[in-house]
Amino acid sequence: MIEYFWKGKTSEALSKLLSLKATDAVLVTVGPQFEILSEKLIGVDLVHRGDLLKVVPGSKVPVDGKVVYGHSTCDEALITGESMPVTKKIGSVVIGGSINQNGLLIMSATLTGEATTLAQIVRLVEDAQTSKAPIQQLADRIAGYFVPFVIVVSTITLVGWIISGYVDLKHLPIEAKTIVFDKTGTLTHGTPMVSRICLFVEEEKCSLTKLLAILGTAEINSEHPIASALITYVKSTLGTEMMGQCKHFQAVPGCGLKCTVSNLDPMLKQMTGSDKLNNYANQIRNHVGEYIVNEVPVDMLIINCNQDKMNMELEQLLDINTEDKASVVTHVFEVLIGNREWMHRNGINVVKEVNSRMDAEEELGHTAVLCAFNEANKIIVTNNLQPLSLPRQKKPPMRYTSPATAFTSTSVEDYLHHEYFAIIDTAVGGNLVAMVSVADKVKPEAHLAVYTLKRMGLEVILLTGDNRKTAAAIAIQVGISRVFAEVLPTHKVAKIQHLQEQGLRVVMVGDGVNDSPALAQADVGIAISSGTDVAAEAADVVLMRDNLLDVIGCLDLSRRTVRRIRLNFLFASMYNLIGIPIAAGIFSSFGLTLQPWMASAAMALSSVSVVVSSLLLKL
Repeated sequence: MIEYFWKGKTSEALSKLLSLKATDAVLVTVGPQFEILSEKLIGVDLVHRGDLLKVVPGSKVPVDGKVVYGHSTCDEALITGESMPVTKKIGSVVIGGSINQNGLLIMSATLTGEATTLAQIVRLVEDAQTSKAPIQQLADRIAGYFVPFVIVVSTITLVGWIISGYVDLKHLPIEAKTIVFDKTGTLTHGTPMVSRICLFVEEEKCSLTKLLAILGTAEINSEHPIASALITYVKSTLGTEMMGQCKHFQAVPGCGLKCTVSNLDPMLKQMTGSDKLNNYANQIRNHVGEYIVNEVPVDMLIINCNQDKMNMELEQLLDINTEDKASVVTHVFEVLIGNREWMHRNGINVVKEVNSRMDAEEELGHTAVLCAFNEANKIIVTNNLQPLSLPRQKKPPMRYTSPATAFTSTSVEDYLHHEYFAIIDTAVGGNLVAMVSVADKVKPEAHLAVYTLKRMGLEVILLTGDNRKTAAAIAIQVGISRVFAEVLPTHKVAKIQHLQEQGLRVVMVGDGVNDSPALAQADVGIAISSGTDVAAEAADVVLMRDNLLDVIGCLDLSRRTVRRIRLNFLFASMYNLIGIPIAAGIFSSFGLTLQPWMASAAMALSSVSVVVSSLLLKL
């Protein structure tokens, strides 16, 4: 029986291994520079060798493969046992089921289906489970006598210590008294929407269209709910699913992202939402007080921060016929999107006027993010075109390519192989360009959930990376009085540890990549099923519904389960205290003897009573 039990535990281990397998994959087609032209969500069983797949930060690697673009680290601990994240770059092998951590990867599938590393591990475990060495049969016979003896001695020892009063079962499990909530995606829906846009430069220097194109392209590789809100708004406003090219993507949880954006022209050419933008342009010309674009207010706050370096029409510096296909103008943007701290860390000054505008949004409970970028305009001139104000560049030491075959590639670097060219670089100067306010509605059941948890005797805490004003506004709405704001993911772990050092048993509820360290550190980590795979792996409990009332149900069920276990301990102890002396014949002198059928019935009753007692939890 014990052997079958442990075989069942092995099956549970197999189930856990199988749960590591990704269920979906993002199939992409890419251009020459690995810019994503299209993407499609498919089942992992439909992936074939050679398919190009996109793996965003926080998601599982769908199948085994090789990295063809990007740089990141992957958590392979649950598969290989390697405790430290493994660096992945172009040419690196990635294992299906591992978790991508902080960078975008594009991989080529090499092993799919039963050929993957994870599938082979499962098969080896199954083979090992079904095989049995001859010596194991002898071990089974010995265990048939030895194990019952040990169990009896252990039971007698436990009962003896309980009777003597040395062990108090009441205080064995220590009940949690503190519950900590993340904000985005936990107390709120996690599906924020753009609520306001504030431009810090004139429309002539940085148009709203260009700003939206840059924002959408920069955020395309992020899984953060704010990124989803920005992408949804950009696609709806511009009326296109195509994005530009995003390279060197780096996301820092709790701060923001950094990347380079280019190749926006194909995206802007496919725009079908021109009516919304034309209406915005008409409002500007007519000096309407508040502009509305796709149901979102847009206002302007012109700030003085080296605006003379803003984008200029560089074609005016050159004698260029812009309709001549032998002339190429490309724009490369180094983009920063994030909070104040992220801007300060990257040398961007956040002036007083911008802070005031952000404060106004944050007091409403909205999240305000800033956008800054450097713009480099590369003008490639061919066919002997001459600059008006700049000296002609010397012929580069490269082979000559005739103009007739020059422009067959979309890569700007390929253009540099032509005989005559000129390049002018101008930067936007690292200026703040815009602020985007994102509103994430509080879940309707959040206030009731917090109220009920307080009635249950728990202290409720809000732990978030958002700024203090936004966090305070959300806390007031849901009824939380203790708030830790502006906390980075690594510092979230320190906050949990600080609470534990005070003797508290802490429950952490979260859903994002930045919550996973805190979920692992807490005494009990509860993840929302709609969150990321990383959070689910780090948590002890995963709620199947995106409903905060299930947190109350989880805590209530755990309390009732502990009480039921104590009751079962009591029943088992009383049952054995009565049954063992009778089986030993102590009461035979009084005519009370135990017949074989009675022993069988008693054994069955002992098991059935515990099972029935446990099933009462469902009532």
